[in-house]
Amino acid sequence: MFSAIRRRMTPATVIATVAVVLAMTGGAYAAGKIIITSTKQISPKVLKQLKGANGKNGAMGPAGPSGPAGAGTAGPAGPQGPGGAAGAKGETGAPGPKGEKGETGAKGTTGFTEFLPPGKSERGTWSMSANSAAEPALGSISFNIPLEKPLDEAHVHVIAQGAEGKEGCTGTIAEPGAESGVACLFERFEENVSLMQIANPETSEPGAGKSGISLLIVPKVAGYEEAQGVWVVTG
Repeated sequence: MFSAIRRRMTPATVIATVAVVLAMTGGAYAAGKIIITSTKQISPKVLKQLKGANGKNGAMGPAGPSGPAGAGTAGPAGPQGPGGAAGAKGETGAPGPKGEKGETGAKGTTGFTEFLPPGKSERGTWSMSANSAAEPALGSISFNIPLEKPLDEAHVHVIAQGAEGKEGCTGTIAEPGAESGVACLFERFEENVSLMQIANPETSEPGAGKSGISLLIVPKVAGYEEAQGVWVVTG
């Protein structure tokens, strides 16, 4: 049998036979291979061994555009922090420019003068009373600033309550006045008075002294007597 086959072998049949054998063995080889299409087909241990080391980070890319502001309400204010330490004392500033000297004011007069100046007035109140058996009541007026000279009886006047002013006396009991060198006594009230006398306390003569005036009232009848008013004198 084999001899019959050998007698029929030709170069063409040999080549064809080899081709058939190769084709069969190649298909068997291909059938024994496993085609991997996913990492799930590989054991995790094998994957870990197959994984390479991480490479260096690449350069940072350009910043992206800012996103829109987020919605939300402001939170409550936090508690006030403790006060800071006192700062260092600053340097003293330079003095400002010196102002110009003002004009010298007029020379004033002192509150006290030796004598009442001519044309100047001073005023005050007077009163006297008594309750006796028809005896006169005594009183006095003291000038704050002395007169330069005493006044005689012709220059000292008593204006009775409701009477008109005498020569040298001006105004009223509310606003009494006197001409220069004159003393005026305005009566505001009197009770049980028949006579009123004035005198220079320095000489007991009628008139006014440099420092003041002595007063005397005589009652009409025994009992209470009183007189009071205001005075003014002009130098």
